[in-house]
Formats: sequence, C-alpha cells, structure tokens
Amino acid sequence: MLNLKACIFIILFVIQPLYAHAIENTNDAIKQAIKSPSALNTYLNKIATNDAKKAIKAITEFDLNNKQPTNINLYAQLYNHATTAYLLNGEKTLAQSYLNKSLSLIVQITDDTIVSNIYFSQALISSEQAEYEQAILILNKAIGLYPKTATNKQLGIAYQKLADNYLSLNQHTKALNALFNSSYIFKAIKDPILLAEVFGKKGSVYRTIGDFDKALENMLLSIKALSNTNKTKKIAITYNNTAIIYKDLGRYTDAIDMHKKSLRLKESIGYEKGMVYSFNNLGETYRLNDQLEQSIIFLDLAEKLATELNNRPLLGSTFLYKGRIALQQKKYQLAISFFDEAMSIYLKRNAQSRIAEGNVAFGEVYFALKQYKTALDYYQKGLNISLLAKKNTVTFAAYQGLVNVYQAQKDYENAFISLEQYQTKRSQLFDEQSQKRLESLIVEKQLFTTQQQLKFSQQDAKLKQALLDKSYIEKNIFIASLIIVLTIMFLFYRKRQQAMQRKQEQEIHQQVKLSEQRLNLALWGSGDILWDWDLKVGAIKRENLSKQSRLPTYINGHTIDSVKKYVHPDDFELLAARFNTHLTGKTEFFEASYRVLNKAGEWNWILDRGKVVERDSQNQAIRITGTQRDITLIKHQEIQLRELNDDLEDRVKERTIELESMNDQLKEIIQQLNVTQSHLVESEKNAAMGNMIAGLAHEINTPLGTAITTVSHLQHEASITLSHYRGQTLSKTQLSSFLEIVNHSSNLISKGVGRASGLVERFKQLSLKVEEKAQTYPLYDLVKSSFGALKVTYPEQYDNTQLILNVKGDATTHLNSLTQVLFILMENSFTHGQRNGLKIECSSEIDQEYITITYIDNGVGISIENEKSLFSPFFTTSRDQGLTGLGLHIAFNIASQVLGGSLSYFRPSNQGVGFKIKIKNIVKK
Repeated sequence: MLNLKACIFIILFVIQPLYAHAIENTNDAIKQAIKSPSALNTYLNKIATNDAKKAIKAITEFDLNNKQPTNINLYAQLYNHATTAYLLNGEKTLAQSYLNKSLSLIVQITDDTIVSNIYFSQALISSEQAEYEQAILILNKAIGLYPKTATNKQLGIAYQKLADNYLSLNQHTKALNALFNSSYIFKAIKDPILLAEVFGKKGSVYRTIGDFDKALENMLLSIKALSNTNKTKKIAITYNNTAIIYKDLGRYTDAIDMHKKSLRLKESIGYEKGMVYSFNNLGETYRLNDQLEQSIIFLDLAEKLATELNNRPLLGSTFLYKGRIALQQKKYQLAISFFDEAMSIYLKRNAQSRIAEGNVAFGEVYFALKQYKTALDYYQKGLNISLLAKKNTVTFAAYQGLVNVYQAQKDYENAFISLEQYQTKRSQLFDEQSQKRLESLIVEKQLFTTQQQLKFSQQDAKLKQALLDKSYIEKNIFIASLIIVLTIMFLFYRKRQQAMQRKQEQEIHQQVKLSEQRLNLALWGSGDILWDWDLKVGAIKRENLSKQSRLPTYINGHTIDSVKKYVHPDDFELLAARFNTHLTGKTEFFEASYRVLNKAGEWNWILDRGKVVERDSQNQAIRITGTQRDITLIKHQEIQLRELNDDLEDRVKERTIELESMNDQLKEIIQQLNVTQSHLVESEKNAAMGNMIAGLAHEINTPLGTAITTVSHLQHEASITLSHYRGQTLSKTQLSSFLEIVNHSSNLISKGVGRASGLVERFKQLSLKVEEKAQTYPLYDLVKSSFGALKVTYPEQYDNTQLILNVKGDATTHLNSLTQVLFILMENSFTHGQRNGLKIECSSEIDQEYITITYIDNGVGISIENEKSLFSPFFTTSRDQGLTGLGLHIAFNIASQVLGGSLSYFRPSNQGVGFKIKIKNIVKK
C-alpha cells in the first residue's frame, strides 16, 4: 500500500496543473478586460454581481479610480459596477466612493437606464445604513425613469427592494403595493425564482397583518413557481414557511406533512442546519396536536444534530419546546431546567421576542407550582419585553397570565386592570389588522384595474399597428383585390377582437365582483361598517350598516360637522378634535369612541377608525377611509366590571376590619404560646441533661464497678498469701496461683479504668472547644484519606469494602473537623454494617454558600423507631459489644457548631443508611 506522503504527492501532482490552468484562465480574462473601458464594462457586466473579488481585481488592475472619464455613459456604468462589487465584498467606504463618482456624472448621462441603475445602487447603500426613508425616495426616482408598461428585470428587483424598505418601516400596505408591481413584472418576464421570492414575501406580509388565508395562498403560489426549478434549498425553506402558516391556522396535520416534505429535501442535499429547524418545528407542531411522544422524538433528533454541529444557538427552540412538553406533563422541575437552558441561549443572542416567550413560560411553571409572586415577576418581564419587541401573541399570553395570578391571589383590582389592558391591546391589534386587510383589498383592486388598463392599452397599440400595416399593403400593386381580402380579414379580426375584448371585460367584471364579495364577506364576518369619505366632492358612503342603525348610507358634507346631529352632544367635541388632527397629518390614523342613536332611541357606543388614503398636491386630505364597530357590549361589560370592583372593595374593607380584630386575638394567643413554649424548652433541657448525666453515670459506673470488685478480690487474695508467707507455709503452687490472680486482676483493672478514661475523653469532645483555621483541600482526597484511616483498626473489613466516590472540587473549611465527621460515619458503617460486600457511596454539591456531602451505605439499616434517637448521646444498639453511643452525637455537634451546618439522616431507596453533611463553604475574599 502507498504511504501517506506518496498519496499527498500524487494528489498535488494531479491538482496543481489544473489549479494553475484555472488561475491562468482567470488572469487571461482580466488581462483582456483591462485593455479598454468598453472591454472592462463587458467583463464587469458578467462578473460584478457573481464574483465580487474577481471584479475588484480587474477594477484595481485597470486603475479605474485614477482614470479620467472620456465617455460619460461608459464610465458611469464602470463606477456603478465598482459600487456593486465593493458593496457585495463588504467594503462600504470604497463602494460609497465610487457611488459619489457616478452621482457626479449623473447630470451628463443620456441613458435613463444607467441613471436608474446608479439610483438603485445608492438606495442599496442607504438600506445598509438603515436610512430606509432615504432609500425609498431614491428607489422611487429609479422606478420613475422606466415607462409605465416596462417589464424590465431590474425594475422588478427595484420594486422588491422598495417593498423591503417599506416593511422595515412597518408600512405594510405600501409594501404590498410594491410587491404586486414586482410580481406583475416577474410574471411577464417568466422568472420563476424571483416570482417565488415575491410570493413568499407577500405571504409574510399577509401573515403579519393577520390575513392567514391570503398568506397561505401566496406561499402555495411560491411553491408552484419553484416546482419546475432546481432550487432544492429554496423549495425546502418555502415548504417550511408554508407549514408554519398551516400551524397558525390550526391545521396541524397539513403543517406536519409540509414540514416532512421540507425535511426530506434538506436531507437530500445535506442541509443539516435546516434539518435542525425542521426537527424543532415538527416537535412543536406534534405538541400542539397533542402527540407528545412524536414531539419528543423529533426534539431529541434536533438536540442531537445541533450538538453534533456544535451550534448551540440552534438549541434555543429545542429546549423551549421540551420545556413546554414537561409543563404539560406536570414535570415542573424538568420544565424549569429546560427553560433555563433556552433562556441562556436567547440572552446571549439578545433575541428579545424569544426572551419574552421564555419569561412567560417561566410564569406558567411557577403559576402551576402556586408560587404566585415569582410567576407575577416573570409574567411582568415577559409583558414588558414583548411590548418592545411587538410580539403580540406573547403579549396576550403575558396579560392572561397576570390576570390568572391576580385572581389566584384574590387581588381583583389588579386583575381588572390587567384584563382591561388586555382587552384594549387586543381590540387595538384587531382594528389595526382589519384596517390593513381592508387597505390591502383596496390596493389589490386598484392594481388589478391598472394592470387591465395597461393590457387594453397594449392591445389598442397592437391594433393600431395592424391597421398601419394594412394601409401599407393597400399601396401595393394589387390594391384592388387586396382591399376586398383585407376588408374581409379586418372584419373577421375585428369581430374576433371584439369577442375577445368582451370576454376579457366579463372576466374583469367577474374578478372585480369576486373582490367585492371578499370585501363584503370580511365586513360581514367582523360586523364592521366600512365608510369612505370623498372630501373633495363631499360624499360619505357607508357599507354593511345594521338594520337598527340610524346612520344613513349616504351623507353629503365636506367637514365633520355634517355628522354632528347623529353623535351624542358630549362626545362630538372629542370626535371633531381627533378627526381634524388626523386630517392635518399630525397622527398616523384617526380613532375615536362615541355614542350614536339607534332606531330604538338608545345610545350605542361605536369605535371609529380611519386613515387618509389620498392627498392633493398641497398635501390637503381629499379622501379618507375607515371602519366603525359597535362596542356597546364591551362598554357595558366595563361598567359591570367597575361595579363589581367597587363591590369587591367594600367587601375587602369589611373583611379587613374582621381580620384586624382576629389579628389582635391571635397576638394575645401567640404571647401565651411563647410563654408556654419557654417553659417547655426549659423542661426539655432539664430532661435532656438528666438523660445525659444518667447515661454518663451508667457508662462510667460499669467499668469502675468492675475495677473496684477486682481490687477487693485482689486485696483478699493478697491477705491470704501474706498470712501463708508469714507462717512459712506458702507453697510454690500457692505463689504461682496468686501471681496469676494478680496478673488477671491488673488486666481487668486496666481495661475498666481505660474505658472510663476513654468515655471521659469522648465526653470532653461534646464541649467542642476547637480552634482550627480554615484550609482549602480537594474533597476527593479528604474523603479518601478518611476511609484510609480505618485500615489499621479494621483491616479485614477495609479490604472487603467498596468505596464509590463522586465528589469534585475543593472545600474551604475546618479540615480536621470534617475528617472526624467522615471517620465517625465510616466507623459506624464498619461496626454495624455487613462483614462482606459492604459498599459506601459519597457524592458532593458545592455552591458559594454551602458544601453538601451525601453519604450512603448498604448495611443493615436503622429501624423506624430508632431514627429519632439516632443523634442522642449514649444511644447505641450494640452496647453489649462495648460501644458507648457518643459517635453520631459528636459528629452532629461538630457539623452544626464547628462547621456551621448540619448533619441529617435519610432512609435510602434500598437497604442501608443515608446521611447528608451540610457545612459552611468558607470562601476566602
């Protein structure tokens, strides 16, 4: 087999000539391009927008910056190509420099197309600098240089960029107008990719203004336009965006099918980042469709792939959606952990709308946990951020959450305020969306009429051209015979043209009728009244009036005074002020709530909204259109809510007086309880002291009693032996027996006194007069060394014991004291645990305030009745083995008094014992 170096050599040998040939071809093309300005212009026409770096190389080698323009039109094009190339390459300063050069020549340029292209480049730079209004003015200049019937690709792109700038300013109606013009041009030049892009943008705009049916219609048209192209990635993204609209409409099955189509296309081209988005969207859609198992499968796939790609920002949606599933399953701690992960990503990206969603999600969890104060804080944060980010769905969820929390806390006043704010915001959004939908319908209708007029103009032009051609033929030699033939042909053609024209007129009439039906259905569905006021003529027209309304369908008048007689006297002044303020252009739209009489003689409340849609050359309003909605029911509900609130306030006052009285009684009871508690505590102290003294006396009396008895026996034997010795009757056997008694007795006395001494020493430890400086030491080594200290005393059990450690980090504390606590627990396990197969597990958690060590063994365990006496002094279940019962009591006192924490017992899930050692983490400053 070939080694690695040989393989690399062969690859370089094969590739290097090809690479050199490619560079040579590129260099040759540039050398040819820089021979003359016209050659450079031809080269840049092909390369400027496709390969900015090659274009810049040619511009640099030609030294365009230092050349004096000889042909104004040609150099203007060169400067514009340079602007485009540097802008695409991210070099904005150089792009602006060449743009200034082309603008300095603009007065001398004779070709309007070149001027239009320069304006287009200028508008792009303005958009890059977020100067959207300036960009709009420049693009309108560029568009104005083309004939009205033009279908130029560059013109279509200009309309598309114009729409982008209008969208940046949230001017949706004007954006739609520009997109309709753009789509008309791309249809005419049969460019499916650009047409699909326009349909997609129209779908996004309709989704923003709440017209989801129109949004879906345009997204499907975008898919259709791309169906015969090879743009797999664009098709996949369009499928994804269409699925999101299906989800908005609640058609989850259709949304899932569309997301799966998108996923299959992304998999076929290896678009892994897009696959993560599809997995996330499928997971969320399945969740909304109550298919939680399927949802979890796709979200797990999203998390796995995003982790493999090492792309953490992609995981934000994954964790958010997993948290929502956990919330539905009432796994609240798991939900909190997922939302924490999502929020850390959103905060790092500064994704405001997502941060708002995260806060509302936290609010829902803590509301479910009945932690209302925490829930309230999160809902308020989510509301504030969503209002700034204009994320309406999150805003409504936050308001609803606030209402629920206040109601749960019985804070009805704040609940009423939040509900009122929620209704106001929702009504305002609905009105704005209704207004924008009506304006979009008007724009569609106007554009459709304009396009039909253009078609008729083109047909008339063709017809006139045909007539001219006929007149030219009439001048030929065969004038006589041709006149008859041409006349017949003309009549036939005329008849056919008239039939076609009639057919087109019928189609136009049908489409206009359909558009009007849509408008009427929209009005009927919402219950709104549409009004249109021609201020120039002085005619007000209303549509969709209810049968009970006294407002006439038609009114004549040029000022707001013409409706005065229909309006409540107390409301007219406000109505007139707001209407006239809008006419002068000081407000974006007109809005007023006022009362009008119905046919039953009752005053109905209506919400009136309108906007000037046409002004004359002096900027005077000449036409205004708007809607009216009956809000009588809402007003009545507001009154009922206020009355309910007043009633609740009275009840709260009464209840407050009762509670104050009860509070005084409770204070007296608490004082009595405190006195009783003091007596009980003193009694407990005396009882505990008595038990401790009794235990100590018992433990010391036993070895001392043994020692005293042994001394008495030894004295007796010594007197007998002494008597034999004095009487010279002491035998060797008697002496040997006496020495054995002395030896045995001395051992008993030594053990008894030693045990009593040990008891006194251990009892001294209860005073805990320890002076030890805090030190820092690895926890793992500390636990390991404590375990190792048992090897000398318990060698056999030490070798048969398994120690499992999951402790990390350093501990800053009183090391000797902590070691003593661990030693006592381990010695306790060795003493009371299994002889063979003993297993001890230790794990740890460290934060800025405390170190927590969890200790578990698999020994015989502790009975339930003995648990409460576990830390009591002199309590032991093995007193017959010589144990004193002070170990755990000493460990408890060290943990609580020296280490500033606690020692507690818990029953593990399996057999054995469990302790938690919680000690103060002494962080050095």
